[in-house]
Amino acid sequence: MKFPGLKNKFRTAVLSGLAMLGALTSCNLRPAAPPAPDTQILIDSTWSIKNAELSGGNKDWKARQDFYLKDSFLKAGYQTWLLQLDGLKELPLLEQVEKVNDLVNARVTWTDDLSNYNSFEYYASGVETMLTGKGDCEDFAIAKFCALRHLGVPENRLAILGVATNPLDSVMRQPSHGVLALDTSAANNWTNALILNDNEELPSTVKTLGETGFTPCLLFNDKELRICVVKVRKPPAP
Repeated sequence: MKFPGLKNKFRTAVLSGLAMLGALTSCNLRPAAPPAPDTQILIDSTWSIKNAELSGGNKDWKARQDFYLKDSFLKAGYQTWLLQLDGLKELPLLEQVEKVNDLVNARVTWTDDLSNYNSFEYYASGVETMLTGKGDCEDFAIAKFCALRHLGVPENRLAILGVATNPLDSVMRQPSHGVLALDTSAANNWTNALILNDNEELPSTVKTLGETGFTPCLLFNDKELRICVVKVRKPPAP
């Protein structure tokens, strides 16, 4: 893959990011680091990679989502799933999030990409995951992203995170798991984001990022991938 026009330091960062992105398939849920009390996700604004440039069709899940929704049979099946969510629209946001998390986790069986799509890394669209009932960690996250967008949650409040789940991977900036993050901060600055985990380790309750102990390394949505880091915010002085 070529990145014409990128300066060397940004090219290095992009290639490093792509190398880390490939590790998401392992979805390794080893014991997490001790929870950080108050965290903020800081997004690197110096570069981004469009989904269409991420190894073609295997990563551009939004393009496949749009393609499959042109098929009347697949669209009808997916809309049947979305109808289950319509009763949640009048609920408070936190209740919506918890119920979407539970509904997707109950409907989808954790399955690795190689078994499911004959690929070492494949980002399934919401249509694929909800109609097949199978997916790995980032497939759960994408399905929940689509569900919450259907309920009207703003796009800039949602992101799929590639996270490190133990201290060593955190130091190496090596993501081993994918989750959905929801920004509920008044300042829209990703402080104490809520994390929607998959069902591989139950109960998969909604927690804040600090409570999970996960370290964010990469962030993506239906358009692009960015590098991110976590900042622990110090409590106010007594």
